[in-house]
Amino acid sequence: ILEGSGERIEADLFVDASGTQARLIGEALGVAFEDWSDVLPCSRQVSARCDEKQLGAPLTRVEAAAFGWMSRVPLQGSAACSYVYDPMLLDDESAAGALREWMGESTATPFTFGAAKSGRRVTPWQGNCVAIGAAAGFIEPLESTALHLTQSTIVRLLSLFPARVPDVEPREYNRLVGNELERARDLAIAHYATAQRTGGEFWRRRASA
Repeated sequence: ILEGSGERIEADLFVDASGTQARLIGEALGVAFEDWSDVLPCSRQVSARCDEKQLGAPLTRVEAAAFGWMSRVPLQGSAACSYVYDPMLLDDESAAGALREWMGESTATPFTFGAAKSGRRVTPWQGNCVAIGAAAGFIEPLESTALHLTQSTIVRLLSLFPARVPDVEPREYNRLVGNELERARDLAIAHYATAQRTGGEFWRRRASA
């Protein structure tokens, strides 16, 4: 049922591509979310743009920070900078100040904030609703896996569609997507596990996780 209009829409299959909001699989169907914040606690992000007059190396720069990590992505004429951090240890104002300092910006820079917990839907194919991309699961973007995982879930859905045997294709989709999300999670965890950083509460927690 559409919000506001009250209109009811019926279909054989619904695809939830609403990102981390998971409007269908999560909000409408109530499929449980397996929270991975205990091992990947950086669920808050502050971002800003800065001028980049000279073209540099076409590489994303990622650097460890006191309460998470920062990245700088070169674009045409500018760079997109972000600080992904643990909101239990750092407030938004302090995070924005740290990012401004890292960027080397002395003037007031407009910031945008976002939040998303790492984790996955227990059954991303539930009934006649299939979640793809971040609606199925999200990993903090240390390795920028979101685009790959979106493409991968689309390919898996197409390979199993149409469902010919009740419950067989959904179970296989849930197994394959769950396994891939867990591998992506473990890859992100490996960055912390092998960092050998012990300075500050954040990194001490990560070393003992």
